[in-house]
Amino acid sequence: MSLARHRVSSTLSKKMIDVSKYSKRLLRLAQRYSIPKEKVEIVSDVAKRSIELGWEKEGDDTNKERMAKVKHDIDPPHILLRSKIRLEAGKDIVDDTFLSEKKKDVVRPTDSDHWTFLKFLLLHEIGHSELNHANRTLSTEASETEKIELKILNDVEADEWALKKVNR
Repeated sequence: MSLARHRVSSTLSKKMIDVSKYSKRLLRLAQRYSIPKEKVEIVSDVAKRSIELGWEKEGDDTNKERMAKVKHDIDPPHILLRSKIRLEAGKDIVDDTFLSEKKKDVVRPTDSDHWTFLKFLLLHEIGHSELNHANRTLSTEASETEKIELKILNDVEADEWALKKVNR
């Protein structure tokens, strides 16, 4: 890789989305779904905060760049959003969805539009609650494959729900 290409690559990977700049808008959006502002936290480390809250145990979440998490089996749900998100990580998370390319283009973060992506991210988490995913359970004998399939199904449904709301 040439030095010039390395500099461009390094610069791109360091571009960050500062979620706190959008906190008032995100809180207003959550309140439209009856989620009070104290139930939406912008934190530096989502996995660490979920452990502090007792949502999971140390080592359960190995994703060091987790952008968001919702505790949706409580009313109202409690949402954690990462305070700083690498722009490239935001693009990657959208690219990993099962949305069509056209739909991905709507919510993929760009240098000039972080808001649409953040709105999608928050609405995805709210979607888990609105779609009642907490009550969708498997038997205790469910295989790992069945658990993964249910997680994927829930995420696909939350993505589609969020996308419909983003476009409003």
